[in-house]
Amino acid sequence: MKYDPRKIESKWQEHWAADAVYRITEGKGNEKYYC
Repeated sequence: MKYDPRKIESKWQEHWAADAVYRITEGKGNEKYYC
């Protein structure tokens, strides 16, 4: 099976946007975390 990003990526980008996967929540009460 050959990978065709035009068929797959748009589906997952919509899914990630709907689920707010990349949404960042910051707050003053949050503990700082460094990696």
